[in-house]
Amino acid sequence: MPGPADYYHILGVKTSSTAAEIKTAYHAAAKHAHPDAGGSAEAMRTLNEAYAILSDPSARIHYDRERTAPPPQPAVRPTRSADRPVHPQPDHTAAHAEAQRNYRRAISYGRRSAAKIMLASLILTAILVPTMPQLAAHVSGRTTKTLLGLTAFAPVYALAIGVIFFAQPHLRLALMVAGRRGHRVNSGDRLALTGIALAIIPLGMIWALLFNLGLIR
Repeated sequence: MPGPADYYHILGVKTSSTAAEIKTAYHAAAKHAHPDAGGSAEAMRTLNEAYAILSDPSARIHYDRERTAPPPQPAVRPTRSADRPVHPQPDHTAAHAEAQRNYRRAISYGRRSAAKIMLASLILTAILVPTMPQLAAHVSGRTTKTLLGLTAFAPVYALAIGVIFFAQPHLRLALMVAGRRGHRVNSGDRLALTGIALAIIPLGMIWALLFNLGLIR
């Protein structure tokens, strides 16, 4: 039985390559493998499969274990004169298949979780965005108006995050495991999450300014 495909060879990277190096190699290879660039659907499918496994830390660990495992020994058929039963050899491809199933389940969970964030944020946005300007019209303090404006901004910002997580569910999964013992978030996902978190400062300031000017109603 053939072993698992060599995804490192397919992407043209080393087994010690970082997540950022793997991502760069994937994008470079995709430019040639894509059918529109003279490649083929099969080549693109293989490339996507390799990237899906190597870009996910958990799936990559399972794949590396399977890849370095010794090849299975051929099963020996029991004979009538055998004194003891012959146990079948384990199928090492099962670990690879299980890693792929786990990856698909994780991505599906990430999208479901993002959809819940979007739904809750959408409901709060529909309630708070039209309500806060009405309340602000009855107060005179700039600080109070700013706080009311930021209250309306919070669900809008959360809705935008939900949309990002739904489009990129791996970011939602990275946020869930960040800080947990035994889990590493690759540098690309960590940078993206940091950017999302820091974006609240300039966006909130712009929103508060427009709110105080009465441009958000």
